[in-house]
Amino acid sequence: MLKTTNDYFIFIYGSSDPFYSVRLDDIKGRDNIMYYVDDEYAHQSVIQTLGEDKMEEVINKIKSILGINE
Repeated sequence: MLKTTNDYFIFIYGSSDPFYSVRLDDIKGRDNIMYYVDDEYAHQSVIQTLGEDKMEEVINKIKSILGINE
């Protein structure tokens, strides 16, 4: 489904999160699907734990998808 969808997805993994080991590598290069890896957290990784640069990138992408202009 992710190979052909036009829906937006943002995946956030912790580097030691069990789900990180089964991540979908074949989604790279799709503008509508983004994933980030948090090196400091495991399953509890969220936007706020990604660090300033990545957090800002994710928030800006969400605003863009929703058509929010500031």
